[in-house]
Amino acid sequence: MIDQANIASSLKEAGLGAPALLLVHSSLRSVGPIDGGGEAMIEGLRAAVGAQGTLMMPAFNYSHPLPDPYFDPAQTPGRTGALTEIFRVMPGVRRSLHPTHSVAAVGASADELIREHWRVHAFGIESPIDRLAREGGWVLLVGVTHTSNSTIHVGESHAGAVRFFHTPGPLPIARMRMPNGSIRDHPLDTTPGCSAAFNAVEGPLRRRGAIRDLRLGRAACQLVRGRDVIQTVAAMLKDDPRRCSAPAPPAVAAWKRAATKPPRAARPAHLSYMAAGTRRPVSKPFPGGMGMNAPVISVRRRLTTSCDSVTALRSKSVIGRV
Repeated sequence: MIDQANIASSLKEAGLGAPALLLVHSSLRSVGPIDGGGEAMIEGLRAAVGAQGTLMMPAFNYSHPLPDPYFDPAQTPGRTGALTEIFRVMPGVRRSLHPTHSVAAVGASADELIREHWRVHAFGIESPIDRLAREGGWVLLVGVTHTSNSTIHVGESHAGAVRFFHTPGPLPIARMRMPNGSIRDHPLDTTPGCSAAFNAVEGPLRRRGAIRDLRLGRAACQLVRGRDVIQTVAAMLKDDPRRCSAPAPPAVAAWKRAATKPPRAARPAHLSYMAAGTRRPVSKPFPGGMGMNAPVISVRRRLTTSCDSVTALRSKSVIGRV
């Protein structure tokens, strides 16, 4: 069993010096027993960044489904794991104003990092994660891989990567509660998406000596500067724009071509899956809905989507969310 002091000392030994800016992506279960539970782990992380440092975690609620009736930064739960939810509701923690991909932060620079998140893309330039990286901040992966490393999305934004949303036509609108109590419509953007191929970034990061390995309890962890992630991703995409993308199956490629065509006649929104080993279609509701004029997509059960394609295909037959 580890405790708060173990967590702080392990990060210090790995090279995290206070004061520090630290973004944590985590699997609390992977750490194993902690004296004091998730709260003690958070206090250990705060001790590691120092009294003048700042700790940040994702508080994403994602876009499937969109928050109903609207996103409320004080009330809408996140869906990025147990540790992040414990952190989100702790006293003094601030949450950025973004209806699908907010972040939570506490510390000396929290307000500056999260300010006006709604005015920029979720993972765009000047987003909270971009600001943290620009100021020399670190990314800590606790028991997770780079498929959870949202800073890679920021790297894609710096590289000018072309991304696709999951439906043709105008971008969906999410509603959010503003600080003055008013409700604002917010068009979503394409910077989030699939991260299935993001582990391709680890090799180049290791070759440049950017990753520091450590363990917190049972969890294998990686500590890396956010700006190293962004620079590495930008260089990778300059050489090959698809380096961070998984191969797209033919059905998805066909959907991209169809996305620019006028919609067919009104039909129920659904995905048409093909039963494994047969030609028999199996219809299932589309998670979150796509509207009555949505194109039908056929996907065989074991195929995965590409990182720049249909981020909405998040059923048990395709990859999970970012």
